[in-house]
Amino acid sequence: MERGAEINRSILKALQAIEILAQAENGCALSELAEQTGYPVSTTHRLLATLASRGYVEQDPQTRRYYLGIKILTLQAHGLRHRRLTRLAFPFLNRLKQQVNTTVNLGVRSGQDVVYLETFAPDSFLAFYSPPGTRMPLHCTAMGKVFLAFLPPEVQEDILSRLELKPFTSDTIATLPALRAQLVEIARQGYAASFL
Repeated sequence: MERGAEINRSILKALQAIEILAQAENGCALSELAEQTGYPVSTTHRLLATLASRGYVEQDPQTRRYYLGIKILTLQAHGLRHRRLTRLAFPFLNRLKQQVNTTVNLGVRSGQDVVYLETFAPDSFLAFYSPPGTRMPLHCTAMGKVFLAFLPPEVQEDILSRLELKPFTSDTIATLPALRAQLVEIARQGYAASFL
């Protein structure tokens, strides 16, 4: 940021509302959002109306709760698709998909999650597809476990100490000793398999 540049408070308020809605699994009522932002209900209502007019926020007509709009997802997907890493990896991912005839993913580690940047799925109705921008915990994806297995020991230990081992299916590793053992095996063999 340039020296002396002023922060636009209205934009900060809008971004705060978007961030809160992004974390709310069941959306937010107007009063809930006002309480969480600390803004008056009237200010919050104007913010939401402005965001909704541009498609960044949607309101369920029955419950009157607010959710992120499809515009956010569209922008996120376009932004991720244009990252330099994605452009460089594109031919390699496509070739690998053709060679193995299964879904191939490109992603990055973001804290305790994997963020999918691109997914190349074969022409099969059984293919598993993760849209760009999808976040998954490190412990329940093959990619996430590879990231963990090849981190420096001190970084790996720091992440493991904070990782919430929430099970997604009956096959998800949900204990630290089991995850540690699998990470050793992944580091030895050079790849990981995932059952979510």
